[in-house]
Amino acid sequence: TYAPLPRLKETYDTALQYPEVVGISVGTRPDCLSDAVLELLENYPRDVWLEIGLESSHDRTLQWLNRAHTWSDFEEAASRTQGRKFDRVVHLIYGLPGESHADMMETTDRVAALGFDSVKLHHLYIAKETPLEALHARGEIPLLSLDEWVILAADIIERLPTSISLQRLAG
Repeated sequence: TYAPLPRLKETYDTALQYPEVVGISVGTRPDCLSDAVLELLENYPRDVWLEIGLESSHDRTLQWLNRAHTWSDFEEAASRTQGRKFDRVVHLIYGLPGESHADMMETTDRVAALGFDSVKLHHLYIAKETPLEALHARGEIPLLSLDEWVILAADIIERLPTSISLQRLAG
């Protein structure tokens, strides 16, 4: 959604010109959603899933991750997408450095209150050749074990309303 509107329209139209394509999924950040893009997505006759990467509701974590947006930016984007003719998905990452179990449950509760259609849960993983990999190699970034993730995921799922579907349980 960061490209110029004509380029986005061309991209989405190209994908949707094929009869076997039943819809599109558009991933973005909350700070990259203009009203013009929302109107474009809303006017497609096929299924559209708008996937917004939040990761955490805590500004200190978002700043540490260099996400270039805040919780307030996400709330504003959620408000502007509410009631539109597309489905809304939020991406969340659990196990981020500096976040406690209570912090992660707070993120879950805050997102649950915003009426999203679906969530994608991710546990923190380390991609090669990234700053996180260097921190992890020095022992500064712990990762959740499988057992820890299963327990945490169960805690998250128990807090989500049954109206929210789970599109992913692990990244």
